[in-house]
Amino acid sequence: MARCMVKHRNLPKSFWGEVVNTAVYVLNRCPTRKLKDKDPEEVWCGKKPNVSHFRVFGALCYKHVSEVKRKNLDDRSESMILVGYHATGAYKLYDPKSKKMIFSRDVIVDEAKSWDWISGSSTSKPVMSLTEDESSDSETGVEIGVDTPDVGSPDTHEPNQQGQEELQLDYKIVSLQMTMKKWKKAMEEELNAIERNQTWELVKLPAEKKAITVKWVFIKLNPDGLVAKLKKASYGLKQAPRAWNKRINGFLAKLGFTKCKSEYGVYVQNSMFSIILICLYVDDLLITGSDTVKIKEFKIVMMTEFEMTDLGSVSYFLGIEFLRTTRGLMLHQRKCGGEILKRFKMTDCIPVITPMEANLRLEKNQNEEAVDPTMFKQIVGCLRYMCNSRPDICFVVGLVSRFMEEPRKSYMNSARRVLRYIARTLEFGILFPTSARNARKEIICYSDVDWCGDKIDRRCTTGYFFKFMDASVSWCSKKQPVVSLSSCEA
Repeated sequence: MARCMVKHRNLPKSFWGEVVNTAVYVLNRCPTRKLKDKDPEEVWCGKKPNVSHFRVFGALCYKHVSEVKRKNLDDRSESMILVGYHATGAYKLYDPKSKKMIFSRDVIVDEAKSWDWISGSSTSKPVMSLTEDESSDSETGVEIGVDTPDVGSPDTHEPNQQGQEELQLDYKIVSLQMTMKKWKKAMEEELNAIERNQTWELVKLPAEKKAITVKWVFIKLNPDGLVAKLKKASYGLKQAPRAWNKRINGFLAKLGFTKCKSEYGVYVQNSMFSIILICLYVDDLLITGSDTVKIKEFKIVMMTEFEMTDLGSVSYFLGIEFLRTTRGLMLHQRKCGGEILKRFKMTDCIPVITPMEANLRLEKNQNEEAVDPTMFKQIVGCLRYMCNSRPDICFVVGLVSRFMEEPRKSYMNSARRVLRYIARTLEFGILFPTSARNARKEIICYSDVDWCGDKIDRRCTTGYFFKFMDASVSWCSKKQPVVSLSSCEA
C-alpha cells in the first residue's frame, strides 16, 4: 500500500516515513473481516471514527494565509502537498518551497493535481519544523519549537501506541511552555480574567449538541463529563467586536451619553452646566469636558462597571502626540513622521521648504517610466495618515492619490518631495492656544477652489479650513464629483 501511494504521485523516497504513517492511520480506520466488519479504531475507542476528512495522499492543496501574515497584493493561499493527518483533525502538509512540515485545518485539497517535482523545488530530504494553525477562525499560526523526528522515521504503531505518542508530544509542548515564567504568568492572568468576567460556565452537554475544540459554543469534554459553555464573546472570536460595542454603547446610553451622528466613535453628555466628550476606539477611551469633577465621577463609574486603568492626561493616542506648552495644547505626529521617513529610507534626505513645486500639474503619461506600485501606495497611505495633524500637505497628498493605479516616476518624485518636506517640519502640528478661552465663540471658515484644475477629467478641487475660538478644528482638500461650467459654479 505504501509503495502504491508513493508511485501514484511520483513522490521522492524521502517521504517513506509519512507514507507508512498515513497508511497505518488509514488501515486503522478501515473495517476488516477478522474484526467482523469493524475497524481497529472502533474496537479500541468504542465508537466509529469519522473519515470524512480523508483525501488522496500527495495531492496538491492550498493552505490559507491569514490577513496578518500577508500584504494587500500577496496571494491568499500557499501551494503545499498533503502528506498526512493529525489527531485533532488537521492536515499534515509539506511546503516544497520552505521545506517545512505544517499542520493546518484551513486547507482546500485538489485531489486531481499533484506537485511537479521536476520544475519545482529539489527532492532533497525535507527539514521538519512543526507548525500548527489553530483554526480558520483564529487565522493565526503558532510555530512550536519542539524537536521532531526526521521525515524518514516511520510511525507504524498500533492505535493505542499512536495515541500515546501524540499525547506525549502534546504534553511535551505544554511542559516546555510552562517552564517559561512569562508564558505561565500570562496564562494565569488570562484564566483569572476569564473567571472574573464569567466568560465560561460548566454545564452538561445537551443531547442535540456536539462538543468541539475551540470554536463556536462548546469545547472539549472534561473528565467529569462537563463542557464549558461560552457565555460572553472574547478576543479572537469574530463576534467579539460587535458584542463589546453593543455592551459599552448600551452602558453609555444609560449614563445619558448620545452617539454623534457623523462620527460613531464620539459620545456626548450635555447638561445645563457641563459637557463631557468621549472618543471611543475599540476599548480605548479619550475623555474630555468642561467639568473636572464630573469627569472624575464618570471615571469611577466606568471602573466600577469595567476593568479599566486610568492613564492620566493623554500624551499619545492613535499615532497622534499631545504636547502641553505655555502657549497651549499642541497635537503633532513627530514620532509617526520619523517612523515613516525611516521606513522609506528618507531620514538622510535633503529637506525642502514647500511640500510641492509651484504650479504642479500631474498628468497621465503612459510613456513615462513606471515605478513600484506597492511602494507608491504605501507612501501615499502613510502621508494620508499624516494629514490628521498636517493641513499643509492635504492638497498635494490628495493630488498624488489620484494616480494609484499606474504610478509613474513623476508621481513618485512628488510623493517623495512631501517626505522631504516632512523631514524639515517634523515639529509642526495643530495648536489649541490657551488664549482661546477668552476668544469669541464663533466659527471662521476659509475656502478656495480652482477651476478645471485636473487636466484629465477637468474637475475642480475644493479646499476649506475651519477655526473655532482661534483653534483649527477641520480642514479638507477634495476633488469635486462633477465638472463645473464656470468659476462661479465651482
